[in-house]
Amino acid sequence: MLISQLLYNRSLTGYKVDENGKVKVVGDLATDTGTSADGGKTWKFTLKDGLKWQDGSPITSQDVRWGIERLYASFETDGPQYIQQWLSGDGTSYRKALPDGPYDGKHLPSSVLDTPDDKTIVFHFLKPHADAPFATAMPNIGAVKADKDGKQKYDNEPFSSGPYQVADYKTGKSLTLVRNTNWNPKTDPIRHQYPDKFEISFGHQATDSTRRLLADQGPDKYGMSYTNAVAPEMVQKVLNDSRHQEPPLRRDPALPRRHQLQHGPPQGRQGPQGPRLRRAQRPDHPADRRGDGRAAGHQPPLPLHRRLQAHRPVRQEGQAERRPGQGQGPAEGG
Repeated sequence: MLISQLLYNRSLTGYKVDENGKVKVVGDLATDTGTSADGGKTWKFTLKDGLKWQDGSPITSQDVRWGIERLYASFETDGPQYIQQWLSGDGTSYRKALPDGPYDGKHLPSSVLDTPDDKTIVFHFLKPHADAPFATAMPNIGAVKADKDGKQKYDNEPFSSGPYQVADYKTGKSLTLVRNTNWNPKTDPIRHQYPDKFEISFGHQATDSTRRLLADQGPDKYGMSYTNAVAPEMVQKVLNDSRHQEPPLRRDPALPRRHQLQHGPPQGRQGPQGPRLRRAQRPDHPADRRGDGRAAGHQPPLPLHRRLQAHRPVRQEGQAERRPGQGQGPAEGG
């Protein structure tokens, strides 16, 4: 979920972490975290000005409606179900409200989900939910453009609302993300667009990723591992490397713990079959400079201790997103 949430998909709300590590929920596509009425049963969100898809067309409330209503379709079985259940019933009974999603031209009634204009989305829940701003921060509560929705294929062909878009995807092999030129950073309090490109390859063994990052040659100077720990037989070699003498990086303060990059699966859990090695190409872009005067697209390689370190378990997204009935709501456990 990390890649989609932070790179090419935006939700109604999201998590922002300040320089002191304090986490708070803020508006992402929405201007704020919503306003409630009717004792917390009704929640209204207003979209920001200047939101655009990767093709430059505006993101509207109808796109958000479509993104939510498609979650009712039978093929949508993964991900949190808070919003659907709060709108239409517990368990899987909510699917009865829109069995085929929005694909046959039907929609939820305005008494359940309303979009009175292009900027406004109104949720009418069955019961009060004070934690609605946390539920709308889930990765699946965002916009989907109807004419780009390939149903089951959409996960492999997503249409970007974030800073990066898919340039190439080979199932089980690689994913290439490039800058979305229609993303407006002024509308996004959470994400950045520093590298020009992300090249993600799948299926690397720990020995391979450790050896490549330790060699620190060519494009691997900008590499990092998403899930691999240091290969056990190479731990001492890493610790003895002079480039590894600084204190290990504990956590990226720019990310909430539930979206944290990690170097291996938490104890007791098998790691996902996700990206193993990421390479960011950073050509010089003098016009795109940060406050320290360095071009955002041409940063020096990360120190080795930031890219290759012993496994330290952290909480994964799946642990934070417990479904209703499992003891915690979306605002808890983060």
